[in-house]
Amino acid sequence: MFNILKPFQAQSHVYRHLYVWQGTAIVERAIAPTQRGRVKFQGTYWFARCLDGQVFAPGMPVQVVGREELTLLVTAA
Repeated sequence: MFNILKPFQAQSHVYRHLYVWQGTAIVERAIAPTQRGRVKFQGTYWFARCLDGQVFAPGMPVQVVGREELTLLVTAA
């Protein structure tokens, strides 16, 4: 018999996975337009890169909007 719910199950998994990479992080190592820095996000330290060309100093909150391999993509909070 055909499983008609399978496409919907896969789609909901994709959407749940996308929302995991959104939220607020705290800068641990400065982020410059051409250099990645480091942030603490959901209890773990990640490399981060700014999408809008701003400079973020340690201690500043940033908004995580995505992920590119092992680097989080951030903007101003």
